[in-house]
Amino acid sequence: DEKAIVRRNAFNKILKTKEFVNWADEFIDKNGKRKIMQRSMGPLFDDSGEIRFVIGYGTDDTKRVLAEEDNVKLSLFAKNTNNGVLMLNKNREITWANTAFLERSGYSLGEIISKGSADFLFDQTSISFLSILDTATENKKKVSLELMRKSKNGKEYWVDVNVQPFFDNANVLMGFMFIEFDITTRIADKQIIENLNLILENRILKKTTKLITNEKKLK
Repeated sequence: DEKAIVRRNAFNKILKTKEFVNWADEFIDKNGKRKIMQRSMGPLFDDSGEIRFVIGYGTDDTKRVLAEEDNVKLSLFAKNTNNGVLMLNKNREITWANTAFLERSGYSLGEIISKGSADFLFDQTSISFLSILDTATENKKKVSLELMRKSKNGKEYWVDVNVQPFFDNANVLMGFMFIEFDITTRIADKQIIENLNLILENRILKKTTKLITNEKKLK
């Protein structure tokens, strides 16, 4: 089949050049999963410098290749989405932010890189934010919360933040990714409705009090 032809060509090239040949071998395994193997084949020589054996071996490179592909997809998503994307290292220092985040916050990338997120972008008394990172790390799962932010020029805005922790193969924390959805309009509408309800309740209370007073006078 096709893989046998690749190996035969590699074998013949080795006999001709007396050098190792490397290539990637991709296939679907018996469980229907994609596998990527890095193959290497090369010569072993005798005392006179002639090829005595040709050896070959393969290394499973699936995780690395898939991770790189996911990173490319994530990078494209982060650059093109209207949602803010923020990357933190394990020390909770900012390592990258997309255009949407920078435009909303009013900061440049140079102003926030290597800055502590809790001290620089968030209220230091925001226990809920600090604890949410601890929760994400402990449970190794995405967590969410709503935050009120202030831009560089002092403008307030609200975001719904999804916090996703990242771990290496040994389950050691590598960092965090934040995806922020602007919910300023929704929060403003909610506050308007709450204020209207409060005004309505006060009016009803006043009318009720007046009716009770009038009823007592009639008695």
